[in-house]
Amino acid sequence: MIELNIYKECYKISMSGFSFLKLKLNESVYDVQELQKLTNQFIINEISNVFEKYEKKGLFIPVNLSLNNCVSNYIYEPTLKNTIDKNDVIKLDFSIMVDDVIFGFGETIVLNEYKIDDNDITLKFLKKLKSKIVKKLNIGTEYNDIIGEIEAYCDDNKYIPIENCMTRRIVDGDFDDDKIMILNYKMYYNDEDECELNKINFEFENDEVYHMNLCIVKDKDIEYKYKELHDAHLYKFNDNFYNVKLKSTKKFLSLYKQNNTSYFSLHKDSMKAFEKVGLQECIKNDLIDVLPVLYNSHHENVFLLKFTIVITNNKTYIF
Repeated sequence: MIELNIYKECYKISMSGFSFLKLKLNESVYDVQELQKLTNQFIINEISNVFEKYEKKGLFIPVNLSLNNCVSNYIYEPTLKNTIDKNDVIKLDFSIMVDDVIFGFGETIVLNEYKIDDNDITLKFLKKLKSKIVKKLNIGTEYNDIIGEIEAYCDDNKYIPIENCMTRRIVDGDFDDDKIMILNYKMYYNDEDECELNKINFEFENDEVYHMNLCIVKDKDIEYKYKELHDAHLYKFNDNFYNVKLKSTKKFLSLYKQNNTSYFSLHKDSMKAFEKVGLQECIKNDLIDVLPVLYNSHHENVFLLKFTIVITNNKTYIF
């Protein structure tokens, strides 16, 4: 049974966090690490206050701020100085966890000479695209119909989703790999010539929850590429088992796992030797899920809108 009140409260918290970030920018707080830290703590405090009676609560994915041509999942290195510039495009992205509810949220802020531009044409386009999805998506709607609607509307307005932009179903408090909606699909193969990303048509069903991910760039008739220029910043232990061999990995697990069911942040430049070894062995043996940091290789600004969809017999709710 889906508890709609939890989703409604999560949406209020998310919008409060979004407003808090904009307030700090209006107060001329331009240090990226400080903005991330302040916004992250603000949302954690809101979650604790609103969901006081729940034991399992917090941020499933920490607040991350990604600038300009960086797609998402970037958490700035604490030891480095990074400052917002006057015309930056800032993506705010995070997910809230309450029991088995995972609520995804993402918005884009456009600066014009340090002033927040809420009338940016691309932001308006994303809102219109969201409203089209709301009207189309119901029980029985097919994946291909939604994909076709999104990609056609983008094409008509000279936008293009980033390649393999994924919307995922949430099941039992985690991402589910059985139902994934993929925009701008590109088939990738690993070293064993096995396809790493499958595109399967499906119908949306009653009592399903999805994190809708709309990540777009302006279409300039260029074959855009997205590259991982450095290691990821966000990791999460999964349910896979492997009998680790190295003492460093055992120490790493004892420090970071400890019933940790959400994503945590690590920077390789500031990690200790045992952390680097432990992380590497865990990734190699598929004990950890990774959120990659991708960049548009043509330095085009990426715009993001993420929202949560709850499908019921009575209505499809968009938060």
